[in-house]
Amino acid sequence: MLDMDFLEYDEKGLIDMFQYMENHKDVDGIFGMSIDDGIGLPYDMGAVKPIHKLIPIISKLVRYVRVDSAFSGFGIYRYSSVWDSGAKYEYKHINDIEHVHFNNKFNKLIVDTHYNPRYISLFEDKVRFLSVVLLLFVISFYLIKNNLR
Repeated sequence: MLDMDFLEYDEKGLIDMFQYMENHKDVDGIFGMSIDDGIGLPYDMGAVKPIHKLIPIISKLVRYVRVDSAFSGFGIYRYSSVWDSGAKYEYKHINDIEHVHFNNKFNKLIVDTHYNPRYISLFEDKVRFLSVVLLLFVISFYLIKNNLR
């Protein structure tokens, strides 16, 4: 599973994550910690459980942090783990972030704190675009109004 709303990512870092999975057969999934390009903070922090794991993740005190859940726009799951656990994204019957619900099916999930693709939210991109359009409209209206007098 891969969410590709990235401005850029580190190809070597991605390969390192796959190698980590290959060398650690007990790991069900591994995640990066995407950085939101608009605000410079980690993206999708709500999917990280337990929340206190954000401290070593954000500070990068260690490279690999074991978590109960994460996503951050990027996750690699071992196919056999998904198959064996019966994990499914179920949107209709959950009261939590869908990634947290999905990740509850796995025993060992890891965040690679060195893998930090630059993420851009499509919603935020649309909001920025609409803000610029609105600003241009207001400026145009002002200029037209003042030139007609």
